[in-house]
Amino acid sequence: MKVTAKEEAGLLLMAHLAQLADQGPVSLAQIAEDSQVSLAYLEKVVPDLRRAGLVQSERGVNGGYTLTRPPEAITVAETLRALDGDILSSQCIGTGLENPCSKISDCPVHSVWDLLYARVDNTLSAITLRDLT
Repeated sequence: MKVTAKEEAGLLLMAHLAQLADQGPVSLAQIAEDSQVSLAYLEKVVPDLRRAGLVQSERGVNGGYTLTRPPEAITVAETLRALDGDILSSQCIGTGLENPCSKISDCPVHSVWDLLYARVDNTLSAITLRDLT
């Protein structure tokens, strides 16, 4: 499994929001400074998290971003899926495959990928943003 820069930045952003969940909206500029991720990059990540219903924004002087649910109700798996789709995918595993392998039923290694996908998904689904803080 390779974690993309987008996934890493998004997870850092979400962890930061979880850490400050009781303090109200947090600006992207503050998150960028604290997490050492460029503001420009965070601005590219936030729309995916908003579309997935994980963060919301508030305008104004004291505006910024907040989680839409408590940190213990959002998992790492859910966050990663919002950013890049499947947590782990190949031609024979994952959801919504565009070009699935035609040999899945006869493939001697399909069961390995299937087991790996299930274990990674179960592990990341068991870790919440609260766990990260």
